[in-house]
Amino acid sequence: MIGAHEALPLVIGGDICAAPLYAAYHKGFFDDAGLKVTLARTQQTEDTKDGVGAGKYIGAPGIFFSWLEPIYNGLNARLTAGLHAGCLRLVVGKDSQYHRLADLKGTTIGVPSLSSSAFAYFAIGLSEAGINVDPDGGDITWRTVDADSLGTALADGQVDAIMGSDPAPLLPVFNGTARELANNDAEEFCCSVALNGDFVKKQPKEAKALTEAWLKGSAYVPDHIDEIAKIEVDNDYVAADQDVVVRVLKTYGFKASASRFRAAIEPGIEKFKTTGFITSDVSAQSLTNAVVADLGIKD
Repeated sequence: MIGAHEALPLVIGGDICAAPLYAAYHKGFFDDAGLKVTLARTQQTEDTKDGVGAGKYIGAPGIFFSWLEPIYNGLNARLTAGLHAGCLRLVVGKDSQYHRLADLKGTTIGVPSLSSSAFAYFAIGLSEAGINVDPDGGDITWRTVDADSLGTALADGQVDAIMGSDPAPLLPVFNGTARELANNDAEEFCCSVALNGDFVKKQPKEAKALTEAWLKGSAYVPDHIDEIAKIEVDNDYVAADQDVVVRVLKTYGFKASASRFRAAIEPGIEKFKTTGFITSDVSAQSLTNAVVADLGIKD
């Protein structure tokens, strides 16, 4: 159990879409809630989910689809709110022959990690398009590529498509050499608040206060995009120019909620079952109960 004056380490991983966390931290929303928070930068080889589950970190922003399978398999973590919509992209060359997800059967796709949010999310659409996404013997050759090198791998022909979270996959789109084949803009929620399970269970008041402050950060972003973009760049949170960060943030929908988040999770689980990463006989409702922690937040 963490004492009242101990720091709560929250993960930052270099993504533009972590803007609500940066806003809550730099605008003092965590301080206002009486919480001492530190931002911990992870290494590319480190599994954020394992770190949160083990209690090395108290929490992290994360696309909820990527947390379903680990929590289903026993990861000690809970999701407490949805933060925004958008931030995952599947991108192909501008003049490529690929125009539908079904066209990607038999291709090589670059992805930062097979445990990444992008892989978890786009596996759904690819499965629905009739493609076996299993990394072992499926219809796609998955190639692990560092996020910063995704655009280069696509341009050099090392892969036929790339997927990831912003800004990496969008940069070749912005420079005119690639186009989006799919994204998650239509989902009500993309990133969520993921917290260590013991922290939620043993310190629910602190977990609630932390989540509420994070939600305030999300509410702050849309009317202060230039300010938050400057914070991201000046503090080296992201490897992108400020104008790029502004452009990306304007594509997101910041309608954070704890209450609506649970309602969005259940149909998401039904879709995720089509990937085969969780068995089809799992009840979406029971898994939702295992994944989402209701902290009594009214929004």
